[in-house]
Amino acid sequence: MLYEKQNRAKAEVRDWIAGLDWGQTIVLTLTFPPSIAATREGVEEQAAYFWNVVDKRIFGNRATYPKKAQRCNRLNVIEPGRYRDNYHCHSLVEVPMSSSAKPKYQTVDDMIDLLESVWKKKMSFNLDKVQCSMDVEEVGDFDYWNRYITKTITDKNTDAICHRTTWLEGLVA
Repeated sequence: MLYEKQNRAKAEVRDWIAGLDWGQTIVLTLTFPPSIAATREGVEEQAAYFWNVVDKRIFGNRATYPKKAQRCNRLNVIEPGRYRDNYHCHSLVEVPMSSSAKPKYQTVDDMIDLLESVWKKKMSFNLDKVQCSMDVEEVGDFDYWNRYITKTITDKNTDAICHRTTWLEGLVA
């Protein structure tokens, strides 16, 4: 019974994600140094900084408008490693196609280049040490990635979705 309930919650989240209009989509995994990855809060804080830099590059000052901020649509999931430690972040990211996004970031390749550049050049822990990994690619099989990033979600653990760094403005179900 518990197993069925866990699967039902996971299925509902997956159906909700699949029902959104993602357009061109990128998936990425951010892996942090041990001092940050030790806690979910550390990963959340660094992910928030990463996405703020990305959004400002794409939308300029519009990314910080108090009432109507513009950001790239994304779903961020923070999950622990195999031994319930070493947190990392998975993201589904829509390539921004709105008229307020800078045109040079409106293709998959240019968006991937931007994400890689921000990760390597703006994240302080990557500047003078061995760089932490960021895996990024265009989503080919959306169902596979939807299942992958929601693997830790159950009826008792919906906290995997990071509400602080997820932005789903304009994605219509």
